Amino acid sequence: GVVSHLGIPFERQAAAVLEGDAENPRWFSGARLNIAQACFPGDKARVALVSGREGGAGLKRMTLGQLDALSNRVANGLKAHGFGPGARIALYMPMTADCVAAYLGIVKARCAVVSVADSFSAQELEKRLALAKADGVVTVGPFERAGRSVGLI
Repeated sequence: GVVSHLGIPFERQAAAVLEGDAENPRWFSGARLNIAQACFPGDKARVALVSGREGGAGLKRMTLGQLDALSNRVANGLKAHGFGPGARIALYMPMTADCVAAYLGIVKARCAVVSVADSFSAQELEKRLALAKADGVVTVGPFERAGRSVGLI
């Protein structure tokens, strides 16, 4: 079928692809999937991310294997710090390869990602953390943007 053709890596297969009727469909009932696991198929040496460097020439490349390993470090770090499945983890950082790895690591740890734009002030961040009832925050120290040092918190 289509599901096997797509190679979706279910941890537990569904009892049926579709149950119910057109007004009340239940897709893949009983299935279990960690979508981050589906992001790492194939050749681990293949380039997964290409990014520019602030103030530098050239592009930075991260392979599928490097991204998988870094996202595993994030997932393991969250678990080691006591964050379990369902914990709400805010991601408050610029869109970099590290941010992508952090996002995937949060998902691999079965936690929920709370995305917060890095342009938000500390007060705006505080509001979003309260609204989401965030259990933790992943952020970065000062970084360079447009020739200036930017500190988030």
